[in-house]
Amino acid sequence: LDAELVLGRHRELVGELDELAAQHPLHEPFALRLMLALYRSGRQAEALGIYRRTRTRLMDGFGIEPGRELHELEYAILNQDPSLELGAVVTRTVAPPDQLVLVVPSRDERLDALLAVAEPLARLPGRSLLVARLLPDEKLLASTATALSARRASLDVEARTAVFTTLDRVDDVVRLASTYDVRLVLLDAPSLGTAALPDEIASIVERAPADVGLLAGTDVDWGSGDGVCVPFAGGEHDWAALELGAWLASSHGTALRLLGARADVSRGRRDASRLLADASISVQRAIGVDAVPQLVDPDPAALVEAAESATIVVTGLSASWRREGLGEARRALARRPRPTLLVHSGPRPSGLAPAGSRTCFTWTIENARS
Repeated sequence: LDAELVLGRHRELVGELDELAAQHPLHEPFALRLMLALYRSGRQAEALGIYRRTRTRLMDGFGIEPGRELHELEYAILNQDPSLELGAVVTRTVAPPDQLVLVVPSRDERLDALLAVAEPLARLPGRSLLVARLLPDEKLLASTATALSARRASLDVEARTAVFTTLDRVDDVVRLASTYDVRLVLLDAPSLGTAALPDEIASIVERAPADVGLLAGTDVDWGSGDGVCVPFAGGEHDWAALELGAWLASSHGTALRLLGARADVSRGRRDASRLLADASISVQRAIGVDAVPQLVDPDPAALVEAAESATIVVTGLSASWRREGLGEARRALARRPRPTLLVHSGPRPSGLAPAGSRTCFTWTIENARS
């Protein structure tokens, strides 16, 4: 669509964009391009009407204002900005929308713990936060919204907030993630010592169109511990955890350790050092972070002992998590005193995983291009 706009086919595109915007009324990129096509077709009033319609739907649906790109385009149209004309440089108005980290605390007390993970990721170019509080009833609606707005003002990254009542928390989290093209959903899961994920969390993990991170244990204290630790076995969700862990280590300037299994001679299995080397090369190339390999005995107790000093452990879920549960090793990590982030890979491709892997979110790809 952007190429067609650059080629001056704005009049021909109006019908197609109008249909897309009608089918996806909360999808801001379609509204943005429709507004631009209408404006270039001499239909300024209709372009502004699309903005008002989209804003109303976003406010009614989630209590959220439109994103920066849509707001800036409205302002440019109101002022008949020359940069909107065909042939002008319009990268500001047709740039891809921010890639969002959706933070959904189960209660107010867990918000800071999630923000300690989410805020560093939102500092990357073209990223921002969406913090949502879903309440069971309207009693605390106004006070929660006021408190959340104040917390947003204290952040040093771009963020939007939403507070609304919900009858189906799973459906609303998935709807937010789908509507706003979210790249990572962060949930708090302080009690993951059982074999299976709680039903609500499991449903979000299965249905979300993005990566999902589950923060277990205590709050993250970046001033303690020896950095980020990623147990790595090369699985689908391990690559997602590796990318997330590498970005966290990079943003805080902390060490990144990769844990792999020692050789098991009795079973004819070599150690994981070659696999860890491949992973290390990937994060050096894509993110610019060195990773220190560490081999441990292939049992949960040894894994927990090796990770004990880490500031945070970031580990992928098993590919068979739905059938087999978390597994003994991940349950042991989730019970450790320090925080553990369990990561489920979403459907979007990664810039870190090997070709052919359906893993992770697109942050590394986009960052490499910027």
